[in-house]
Amino acid sequence: MAEKENFWQLLNGETLAESFVTDCAACVGICCTALYFAKEEGFPIDKMAGEPCKYLQKDHRCSVHADLMKKGFHGCVNFDCMGAGQLAAQKAKNEGITAPKTLYDCFFTLMQLRLALFLLWQARLACSSGSLEEQIRCAVEENARLTSMACEELARLDAHGYHQKLTPLL
Repeated sequence: MAEKENFWQLLNGETLAESFVTDCAACVGICCTALYFAKEEGFPIDKMAGEPCKYLQKDHRCSVHADLMKKGFHGCVNFDCMGAGQLAAQKAKNEGITAPKTLYDCFFTLMQLRLALFLLWQARLACSSGSLEEQIRCAVEENARLTSMACEELARLDAHGYHQKLTPLL
């Protein structure tokens, strides 16, 4: 089991599980703007994708975060970007990205990559075949390569095609 755990140790010393923890303070409210809200999906209001939530403040913090459940924002409470928001925000900052569409598309792709990595992690933990383990290892390395791409490249990446490639492993 120790070998499987070492497989998931990240270069910065953080474990994979730790990397999935969402850190809203390291983000810029991407989910509050990029995503749509729909009343039938756990929100008290409808909001178009790309439109900032009316509770998103200029400092990218939510003015009603402490009262999300009370105000009926169940969708916000249940949403988890698996760390994609802080990754996209950091990449955009480092690369000087100011175009919202590029940031949002980068975020959407990173969410898909994070989900794929989580599924690969689960497959690896359940795996008993040496050849399948090696295929998963290669897929994880590919995921890391894709995740390290620049924002503009991630914004253009075919995440659906990437997921289709992984389907046989999962």
